[in-house]
Formats: sequence, C-alpha cells, structure tokens
Amino acid sequence: MTGNAQNQSAVLKAVNDNDGTADISMDTLATDTGLPPREVSRCACKLIERGLLVRTEKGRYQITIEGRDVIASGTELSSGPRGALTQRRPRRPKRITFRQKLWRAMRIKAASAEKFTSEDLIALAASGRESNPQHNAGRYLRALVNTGYLRVMPTRAPGHALTSNGFYRYALIRDTGPEAPVFRPLTGVVYDPNTEETHSLESTGGAA
Repeated sequence: MTGNAQNQSAVLKAVNDNDGTADISMDTLATDTGLPPREVSRCACKLIERGLLVRTEKGRYQITIEGRDVIASGTELSSGPRGALTQRRPRRPKRITFRQKLWRAMRIKAASAEKFTSEDLIALAASGRESNPQHNAGRYLRALVNTGYLRVMPTRAPGHALTSNGFYRYALIRDTGPEAPVFRPLTGVVYDPNTEETHSLESTGGAA
C-alpha cells in the first residue's frame, strides 16, 4: 500500500471509528490521524470520488455504506491511477441504474432496522426521469422476495385511498454487499455480483 493509500485508509478508519452514523470535522480527523489538515482534506476528496465518504458541509464528512463495507471487509485501498484529472480520455463513470438506487435505499433502511414499502424506496431512488418507477420497483421487489433477499411483513402500511388495501412492507434479510442483485427475467434468475452466485426464482408470483 502506498503512502497516499495509507493516508486515505487512516482517514476512512477515523471517520468510521467516530460513530459512522454522524459526521466529523476535518480538525478532529487531523487530530485522530496525526495528518496535516491539508492532507486530510486531500484524502477526503479522494475518498469522496471513490464513493466512500460524503461531504455533509464544508470541512465535515460522513462515511457511506460502501465505506463501511470496505472497513468491515478489511479491503486495502490502492492509490489508483495517476495523472491529471483532465486527461484527454477520462474513464467513463459507472452508470448507476434505478435498481442500483433501489438496492442502496434498501440497505440504508436495513442499517437502521427499518421496514419499507415500494413507495418508500421510490421516494429515495427516483429522479423523476423514470417512465414507470412503480412497475419497475414492483418487478424488482418480487424477484428479490422470490430469491430470498427480502421478506414480506405480515402487516401492510396504510394506502393513500380509503379503499386501498395498503402497501406491502418488506425487510432486507440478505444483504450481500453494495452491488445490486441483477434480475434477468428472460432466464428467470437473479445474479448477485457481490457473491457471483445465480439464484432461480421460486415462483412467478409474490407481493407487489
């Protein structure tokens, strides 16, 4: 591990050790890591680029779910590719799909032991550009129920209309990592990129 990577790891660990659910100031990080404030700021910017930290306000940072995963797994950080950020052919960022956002929302809810409905997830994940987020989310949730990632709770959340039967409530019971399981309807399977396992659907029914 290079010096740059070691410093980034030290900053990430310090944020996590200071209660990962709260933000922490740059001055506190400098004290905890023994690094100069300028180096703490540089490392924090790199960790934000990697998706491991978020900046809550100027000079204050909070660890992300992905950052906690790195700490929990003991993964070593690398310094990454060198060179100017304005290189002629920058690496294309990975596209974050609506279902990836749904999966992140589920993990956020599960981290605080919260149950959730499809409407809860859509409120967190939808950008407003999706053509039919309710249908998309419903199909994805059914696939995750049928492959053992989600459990349908016995009681429903109240619906919006007086005649509504309410919304199904779910609990995330198989959190395998930050990458969203991929539902492949043509073959009737869910592929998990975190474990590289493929799970067949138990049925074609399930909750919406």
